[in-house]
Amino acid sequence: MKKSRIFQIVFEYNLLGIKGLLTLLMWLFNSIGWGFTLFFVDTFYSLYQKVQDDNYRDLTTESFEELNKSNKKILREMSESQQKYERDREIKDDSLKLLNKLIAEGLIREKDLLSLAGTSGYFQLFVYSASLNKLAGSLGLERPQRQYPAFLEKLGFVRLGKNSSFFLINKNRFGNEKLKSIKDLKDFLMFQFSEIRVKEWSDFLKQVEVVNKKAFLKLKSKSCREWGYLKYNFLLTETNMNPTNIGFVGGEYLGLGVASRNEIINSQILEKSNVGRIEIGRQLKVKIKKIIERLDISILLDGVAKADRDTVDLKQDIIKKNLGIENVIYFNKVDINDLAEELIGIGLDKRKSRKIAKKIVETTRVYSNALTELNISI
Repeated sequence: MKKSRIFQIVFEYNLLGIKGLLTLLMWLFNSIGWGFTLFFVDTFYSLYQKVQDDNYRDLTTESFEELNKSNKKILREMSESQQKYERDREIKDDSLKLLNKLIAEGLIREKDLLSLAGTSGYFQLFVYSASLNKLAGSLGLERPQRQYPAFLEKLGFVRLGKNSSFFLINKNRFGNEKLKSIKDLKDFLMFQFSEIRVKEWSDFLKQVEVVNKKAFLKLKSKSCREWGYLKYNFLLTETNMNPTNIGFVGGEYLGLGVASRNEIINSQILEKSNVGRIEIGRQLKVKIKKIIERLDISILLDGVAKADRDTVDLKQDIIKKNLGIENVIYFNKVDINDLAEELIGIGLDKRKSRKIAKKIVETTRVYSNALTELNISI
């Protein structure tokens, strides 16, 4: 064991009971020397703990002035790198798009999907942030939106509800290995929240300057920290997400509540590796294959006006027959122009036909890729 580690164990954790042992020796031998040694060790230990406490307090009060410029640069670069890593990942979720669509249509259950969750590590984050509502209201300004939720989502966190303070992230969504350590992630978030706090204050002052110059000059005279505005506190914990802690009440999906962007929560739970690949069992593969084989065209028409969707749905057998396809998944091989002509033939105008044909072909290509990723052959 390295000397530095021994030193840390002795003085930081006091596991060896040095002070207790010295007290016993002083009592047994009634020696001034042992008493002096005890006094020296006790003083040194107290000083050491004070330094540790000060270091900790410096972080928790967001006093990052002592961070050297290179460390700040590294932390900012880590943020930019992680945001890019997350953007690159988002385009690789074809299998998730298909599975979430099948859930939305009631063709498979969330329970079918979430039961696949592995034992990957997750971070749960609860953020408390003080608002500027009262101050903004007194100045006749609209309530400023806090900026941390958008920042966290860019990193890969998912918000468990539209206005929730809870966030979840699968460790595999971090590109930088250091962020998979709870200590390093905590330090990273404290620095980033400190930076966001400064920006939020700066943005707010710009609004104040427009409507109330006097109030602007007064508020600008101190930092947000000195005023006590825009404080942040957060709780970061580790957990595993698997069938043992995902709850279903009455057979209905209730484990994470009704949340915004629910498909991204599913994505977080299902990812087991850095490539975000989803692995499903043979039974679910067979179930999905049977579902795909009997799907109608309506599953490909999200966002299309109901009247047009109903028209296409009613005539889908004619369209498939004319194009020589049996299953809707094979629209991925159809020429968009040919499909548009078929849609014109059932009564849609030229502009709508082209738009809907393009949507059908592009959607089936995504779903076809998803089936390949899931190793399901149709």
